[in-house]
Amino acid sequence: SPPSPNQPLPFPSRYTAPPLPSAAMGLRDMFNKDKKEKEKRENSPKATPASSTSGGAAPARAPVAPPAPPKAPPVAEVIRKQRERIAIMEKNENYIAAQMEQETTKAKAYLAKGDKRNATMCLKKKKALEGQLNNLTNTRFNLEQQVMTLQSASSNKDTVDVLNEGNQALNKIHAEISVEKVDDVMANMEDAMADANDIQQALGQTVMGGQYIDDDELLAELGELEGLNMEEKLSAGPAIPGAVPGKQVPAKAAKPKMSEEDELAALEASLGM
Repeated sequence: SPPSPNQPLPFPSRYTAPPLPSAAMGLRDMFNKDKKEKEKRENSPKATPASSTSGGAAPARAPVAPPAPPKAPPVAEVIRKQRERIAIMEKNENYIAAQMEQETTKAKAYLAKGDKRNATMCLKKKKALEGQLNNLTNTRFNLEQQVMTLQSASSNKDTVDVLNEGNQALNKIHAEISVEKVDDVMANMEDAMADANDIQQALGQTVMGGQYIDDDELLAELGELEGLNMEEKLSAGPAIPGAVPGKQVPAKAAKPKMSEEDELAALEASLGM
């Protein structure tokens, strides 16, 4: 008889799942196997390094160095590439300028034919080319400015390197020469010059009879002799030619003093007045 609506449906005491297809069974087995291996790894004791079992500290992990920045190219190579680019941009500017001239010529020709539409299109192309030309010109100017800046910076670097080399050379020289050493050298030189002067003076003295003759004593004696000669000349009087020795020479008669009138008359006579 059919079951009533309130009567429960017959159900077996133990429910068994229907058998899965072979492909599904393989996936389930793989999943269960991976799960078991994962639980086994989690429950197993962790392996300790050999250094920890021996009582030593575990080796520190070497820090990972950051990647090195890219090496900058040489300044001369950068300047060469920029100059090549500037030359290419100049050619492009000349080409665009020629196209602008062509568009202007076309617009004039269309206007002469009364075709304003095509003339307007030519002018629009010219304006677009003019914008490109301005951008190229500004970019080329920026490159030229950068080239000049790089050249100046490179020259400044070379100058700084030369100055640094000069400072290093000076420091090396100053490490070998100090103020105390210079003072010692100057003192030794002064002593040597004094000894040389003493030796020169000793060699300049006159030697006679195995004895040194002092030049100062000779000069003093020579001065005394000159004084005696002067006294003798003064006592003897001036020598007069034709005078008899021991006889007194009469003095010349003094000229009479002329008056002012006589001097004036003599002057007029000498002038023939």
